[in-house]
Amino acid sequence: MEDYTVKLHEILCAQYNMRTLQLDTLRAARKCEEIGLTSLGTIMLVATYLEARGLPDAMFDPDWISDFDTVDGILLVLRIIDQKAAK
Repeated sequence: MEDYTVKLHEILCAQYNMRTLQLDTLRAARKCEEIGLTSLGTIMLVATYLEARGLPDAMFDPDWISDFDTVDGILLVLRIIDQKAAK
């Protein structure tokens, strides 16, 4: 099973200038604000990930919004996007 925490860490370090973010810090974080990720940053991250996975025209699922506050929620959304991309 793919470790989505590592995937999220790679995305954050590459695209959001969080090169100093340690993987252990990300694993320990519960809320996105603990790692400096804003609501807008989360939306941009998901939009970029949708495009990278070949789903640029896919719409945000309204159910995802409640998941955007937590690191676990973002990890869940990344998994869902990958499932959609695999179809």
